[in-house]
Amino acid sequence: MDQILSELLARVDGARAAAVGSRDGLLVEQWPQGGDLAALVAEQAGLLQAAGAARHRLGGELTELILQDAAQVTFLRPIGAQLFLLVLLGLPGNLGQLRWFAPRAAERLAQLVQL
Repeated sequence: MDQILSELLARVDGARAAAVGSRDGLLVEQWPQGGDLAALVAEQAGLLQAAGAARHRLGGELTELILQDAAQVTFLRPIGAQLFLLVLLGLPGNLGQLRWFAPRAAERLAQLVQL
């Protein structure tokens, strides 16, 4: 997982950190090591579940969730039914690159954990 997350960060201008979290809010892996994304993963898991349920009620499936404030973007992408990818993108960062490379990273992560 470290390699996939580190490659994703290297490819996206402005990307600061990435993590894989479980839908019940547990941190599975993060890059770079040494930071603490556990609380953020826990918070965002609930938000992702709520947004996914709302999208499902409208007849669709959530593919990504983007939250932006004045300093950064928090990007979430489901990985199967149990996990999700979280990426922190500093501003100005390249959201287009993130939206291009994140699905590929998520697919590789799903294959790695055989989802």
